[in-house]
Amino acid sequence: MKTTKRFLAIFVSLMLILSVAACSDKKDNNGGDDSVKFSFDFDAENGMHNKFDVTVDKVEMQYNEDTEFDNFLMTVTAKNNGKGWTSFIMNVDVVAYQDDHQLDDADLEDEDGSYICDWGSKMEFEEGESATGLYGWCIWDDECDTVKVQFLASGTDTVLGEHEFDISKMHHVGDTQSEDDAA
Repeated sequence: MKTTKRFLAIFVSLMLILSVAACSDKKDNNGGDDSVKFSFDFDAENGMHNKFDVTVDKVEMQYNEDTEFDNFLMTVTAKNNGKGWTSFIMNVDVVAYQDDHQLDDADLEDEDGSYICDWGSKMEFEEGESATGLYGWCIWDDECDTVKVQFLASGTDTVLGEHEFDISKMHHVGDTQSEDDAA
């Protein structure tokens, strides 16, 4: 009898541990997708060997009143694991697709009229440093529920990493209307 009770206690404990572990691995990024991580290790066109750890921290949608298009926004943190200074935006092209159609870059502006997806020097950093940038694209097909994002070695078709995001359930930035108002 003691053996059976011990076995049941161990079994229940194991099931609880596995349940908690399965739940904690999920990180909702407003689209229902898990946090996405990549490690890139490649030789750039300039002959430098680059190493990046890349994390897609957050994805969301934002409507652009000027263009009347939804925009898919993706916050990315890149860590330079190579030797010396490098530029993420000079060595990695980030492109997005709906079906086989390559999406145009978003042209969203902040209150000051500056483009919010203008990375500039934010993605240039020394060895061991991290930097965060915001990427965005205009949604081409409102009927398509997915956006595929590819990280490519700059100037090539070499895919360093890719992920498909379900945009059908994503939070829209600036949505202030309550569910009661929408009904």
